[in-house]
Amino acid sequence: MPALNLKIEEPTLAARAWDMTKLQMLDTHSELVRYADDFARISSDPSIVEVLERAEEAQLSCHARWFFSQQQRILSPGYKASLQDLLRLRIRTTGVARQTLQKLGRRFEVRDFGGMRAERRKWGTMLPDTDCVFIVASLSEWCQRLGEDGGTNRMSESLSVYETTMKQIKEEASVSTCLFLTNEDELRRQLEQDRVKVLTELATILGEPVEISHDETEGQQAQGGESVHGIPSSSLPTDRLHSLVIDTIRKRFHRVCPPSMCFILNAIDVEASGHSLDAAVMLALTDYARSGRGNGSSAHEVIGRQESRKE
Repeated sequence: MPALNLKIEEPTLAARAWDMTKLQMLDTHSELVRYADDFARISSDPSIVEVLERAEEAQLSCHARWFFSQQQRILSPGYKASLQDLLRLRIRTTGVARQTLQKLGRRFEVRDFGGMRAERRKWGTMLPDTDCVFIVASLSEWCQRLGEDGGTNRMSESLSVYETTMKQIKEEASVSTCLFLTNEDELRRQLEQDRVKVLTELATILGEPVEISHDETEGQQAQGGESVHGIPSSSLPTDRLHSLVIDTIRKRFHRVCPPSMCFILNAIDVEASGHSLDAAVMLALTDYARSGRGNGSSAHEVIGRQESRKE
């Protein structure tokens, strides 16, 4: 781990860790189970513990801590992925990934075009045959860099790509858009760990400090504590600060171009995520009906007609 100047001191364990970096995602689970003891030993090494604590500096996925914490369960024989595992799983999309879903009584084809720079050139070609566009951006990537160049801030890139994409949608397709801001649970953890750093970095990226009312600022300052960009960071409750930070990021995206709907998601509240998807699907159905492809029917009528066919 040269980027953090850390290394596993025990030679045998270091060699075993190097061998494990050669494991492929397509290896069967039964093969991975054989490494359960090695995973346990490696993850308890002080250097690995520090890497997980400094995951953002190492450009690790924000969910790396979760999978390390769940390794005993994951590397047990008979393991089946939980919803929590699936929500935290990240696999890079290349080409166009297509998945047919059954939702609210209607079949949908969801197409994932991938977000890497090399994948974006095909986005525009798919717009004419699209009823609704879902745009996904992370609330917690303010401290990470793009893998493509190692220098561009990911949240800055998200804002730039969002602006370009929304402009293209408005000019060429005129369909509804849903903005999904994810990883709000990870953002909370970051605030609990170092709220001053979060507030300082976000103020630079967003070009503005986190918004807080004048009355609330005065009330908190009366209690004393450190202030960052006018916010009494040390005395403000984490829940309130978390809400203010999310709202500031959301408003920054909206100022670029307001989406039809915006959802705040995390990997903990699965039910809320499901409700958000239902609302987004309803929006797509409504647009489908209004466009004439649904023969002028309302979204509820389209769903009802599909249910009748099923019967």
